[in-house]
Amino acid sequence: MFSSTTYKVAGLGLLGVLSYTISALALARPSAVPDDVPLKVEPVRQVMRPAEQGAVPGPGVVGTYGMNRLSMESSRGLVTVDAAATLWDRRDGMRFVWSFRVLDPEDDREVVFEDRYDGQVFSITPGQSSTMTFADIISPDIPKGRYPAEVVIYGLEPGEEVSGLDDSKKARSSILATGKSHVVID
Repeated sequence: MFSSTTYKVAGLGLLGVLSYTISALALARPSAVPDDVPLKVEPVRQVMRPAEQGAVPGPGVVGTYGMNRLSMESSRGLVTVDAAATLWDRRDGMRFVWSFRVLDPEDDREVVFEDRYDGQVFSITPGQSSTMTFADIISPDIPKGRYPAEVVIYGLEPGEEVSGLDDSKKARSSILATGKSHVVID
């Protein structure tokens, strides 16, 4: 049974994430993406235990995940990515991994390039909110053009191997936070 203090702390945590997200978006540096392309940062995702999918958030919520900041700049075939996400998960043994993905312009569900950081799997302290950052310069091996692109955080439950994300269906179901934009490969 959770006390009202637990609910207050969880509420304050979510308020903090929302406040940080709004501030980060307001202060985000401009990118090389044209002004007519909106930056899309997915809302915080709450994961419910399977038996409680219809439950009201509270004791059934096992984690909240949100992309706070995303900047993608592309020039001369390189994409510079800078991102931050706030994660909270109550489960012991949860692990996470960042990935940069370029999607098919005709079908944005189809991944045409992915740089997943399998060697940099990380964890957070259960029950504590953590803001994690990601930055890299990536050289996607794809033809010239304008593409939808995204930075994602995959969640790996205890006992799951990173190699399980090679299965596209498993990978899609393991995405916890996403930030989307567009890149121009020239």
